[in-house]
Amino acid sequence: MKNSLGLVLFFFLLSSCLHPLYLANEPERESSSDKSIVYMSSLFRGETEPPKFFKGDNSLKSMGQKWFFGRGLGKTSLNVTGVLLFSPYGIYLLANTGIELLGFRGVYITDLLPEDSRRYVQNAYGVVCDVPGRFTAFVAGVNFEESRKIDDD
Repeated sequence: MKNSLGLVLFFFLLSSCLHPLYLANEPERESSSDKSIVYMSSLFRGETEPPKFFKGDNSLKSMGQKWFFGRGLGKTSLNVTGVLLFSPYGIYLLANTGIELLGFRGVYITDLLPEDSRRYVQNAYGVVCDVPGRFTAFVAGVNFEESRKIDDD
């Protein structure tokens, strides 16, 4: 039981860490096709530089700050707590992450609610998720990172 719970927790944390990194920025595309191929041997010899996968040099830092001083810390805390209290929730999170990584919209229970109720539940969830980020931002003396919702519709 402990091994399976640890395995589920490991894959959950791995998927929740990789999912935002995957969706945050598209890899840069080189204009010429010769520069788009990087061989490992030339990297080891120092002939070429590794490709830059993110547009900004500080993108990982800024994404980490947005997660830590924003809603991400609260969402992760709630998800980890949910997995610890009800382990099948981890399977749902892994499946939902896989669905979203494939480019489809995730499956959420709030989609079954009417529009007004859905907004109320999502706002309440957002307020709960904001608490850890607001606390860490207050302690660190930085501004809280407000989440911006992107409409897919």
